[in-house]
Amino acid sequence: MERLENTRVLFYVQLKRRDLFSMRKLARALDAEGGFSVRLSGTSDFPLAVMAFRPHIVVIGKPDNAEGDWLRCISGCTVLSLNPEQHGDGRERVLSNFTNKLNSERDQAVDLVDHHLFVDEQTMSFLTPFIDPGRMHLVGYPRLFAERYAKEPNQVTGDMVIGVACGIDFRDKKQLLDEFRNYQDSGFEPLPSIQAVLVSDLLEYLWINTIVDQLKDKYRIIVRYRHGDGKYLLDERGVELDSSATLEYLFANSDLVLIGRSSVGIEASMAGIPAIAVSSLFQLGDGDPGAKDLPSVQTLWQPKNLEDLLKMVERRSDNGLNLVPDLDAYEGFVRPSYFCGGEVDHSVENIVGVVRQCDPGVGATMDRKRFRALVEPSGSMRFLLWFAGVISSRLAYRVLLVYLGLRAKWAPDAYLLHEAYIPERGRDS
Repeated sequence: MERLENTRVLFYVQLKRRDLFSMRKLARALDAEGGFSVRLSGTSDFPLAVMAFRPHIVVIGKPDNAEGDWLRCISGCTVLSLNPEQHGDGRERVLSNFTNKLNSERDQAVDLVDHHLFVDEQTMSFLTPFIDPGRMHLVGYPRLFAERYAKEPNQVTGDMVIGVACGIDFRDKKQLLDEFRNYQDSGFEPLPSIQAVLVSDLLEYLWINTIVDQLKDKYRIIVRYRHGDGKYLLDERGVELDSSATLEYLFANSDLVLIGRSSVGIEASMAGIPAIAVSSLFQLGDGDPGAKDLPSVQTLWQPKNLEDLLKMVERRSDNGLNLVPDLDAYEGFVRPSYFCGGEVDHSVENIVGVVRQCDPGVGATMDRKRFRALVEPSGSMRFLLWFAGVISSRLAYRVLLVYLGLRAKWAPDAYLLHEAYIPERGRDS
């Protein structure tokens, strides 16, 4: 099938603080190509966006949970998936990310994806027995902030600023129990079990709070919580909280980054900002693997104790700390894991190339009856779906966007502030 003159493409932003930067970058690049009509949608508006926009091509992240059920209700479009959980992980972790049911009673909708977009060749090789190689494409990592990965640290030109990427905050006991139950049968390579993961997350919480308390009187500290978390630090006085939608602010203003097991550390290094992994301070038992052994953490600075960490911080303030402890090991990881084996990021043009070459659908339609059965939408969403199907999908979509905009302005909650992306009228909708 030849591509239409005005192919409609819908980009889905699953988590605003994780996906918006890359999806906007891809949408801008595709829009600049010409011949495409591009829109973005979030978790709250995606089903109605499909009905109103009727995209020929849909670009999503991970096809699991609600997203997997949405794909089971949609037909008439070509689906591309850019799974966000790709960081050069080992085989067991990759299989867990792509094949486990996780929080859903149904399998991930991997078979309903027409084109799988992969960050690195190793991940592709692990999944070859499970996914048709003809539907797999090596494209790179579109979340990168620089065209080339840094080899030298940026210079500290004034008072040093420390950025802190916080881990999971398990203040909600139900969330803690859900994590424990959902991952009982799967590890979190190299951590052997969900119990080890939860212990690691607790230690990260203790160490991050301890270190920030010790450093905030001497340095400017910018703290970034994970999406949805309300208050990770026990004492927020004297620190700046970064609640922006992307990592751009944190990276633009930080000279050093502290992380636990977050991939923010390696992304900071690639942007020229040294990163220290506090997970090397965890005491999990002699020889036991931990968060410090995750591939995206191994090449970062790993202090042996608090005194060692404070010395690294001081060295960085004097421009005496290298970007990473071992440049060869760092390059040996980031080149295949993020840059398709090279030194220059071509991810956006690679993904645009896949979009241009794939056969678009005739225009997406939504099976509203099946949607109601699988997703069990709220009463208001059921009404809007009925309105969209019987009266006007475009009007129903506009009503929803107005409602979401008003709610975000006058009654925001953690979900609206950090997770849900609401299309901006006149820009993304």
